[in-house]
Amino acid sequence: MINIDRVIAGYDPEKISVATLASHSSLQILHGAKLEKLSSVLICTKDRLWFYNNFKHLIDHVIVVESWRDLCNDEVVLQLRSRNSVLIPHGSYVEYVGLECAEYIPIPIFGSRYLFSIEANQHKKMALLKKAGIPIPEIFNLGDEITKPVMVKLPGAKGGRGYFIAMSKDKIIEKINEYMKKGIVKNLDEIIIQEYIVGVTA
Repeated sequence: MINIDRVIAGYDPEKISVATLASHSSLQILHGAKLEKLSSVLICTKDRLWFYNNFKHLIDHVIVVESWRDLCNDEVVLQLRSRNSVLIPHGSYVEYVGLECAEYIPIPIFGSRYLFSIEANQHKKMALLKKAGIPIPEIFNLGDEITKPVMVKLPGAKGGRGYFIAMSKDKIIEKINEYMKKGIVKNLDEIIIQEYIVGVTA
């Protein structure tokens, strides 16, 4: 178990920095850090560095990693701690670094690190929303009769990539079989089938 209190005790509260992973949401996070007069740290893979070099006005420091999984390496953790970094996760965080690294990285995180396992699992996420009384689109099982448009969602945070709309059970099975052959879906429990409602993103 990580002792984040001990990590925070070693931070200089006057020199806190906001750290995030280079993804589609990171520019908004970095911009917000600047608006709040906080230092910003971007963790970026080499292949994306060219793009983020266009936004140097938002980025005070870049930590370049070979792979996203390097985030939990001691060297990267030490760099983040030396900058008094608080990690701001976004929708791609767990997808990029994996659940274990996401939950156990010994760096302060904005929000609850223990919700990552729920966010990474569509079924758990929908159950939590339902328990909280938040309306969600109707959920179907693969064996149910499909009589209206449905959206089939894949596991993890892929920004909707691979999601598809279907009008029948046959189309769902056909597409899922295609995804299983390609290794995109490993088992049927990973997907969720929901009523398609225009404008709903949950």
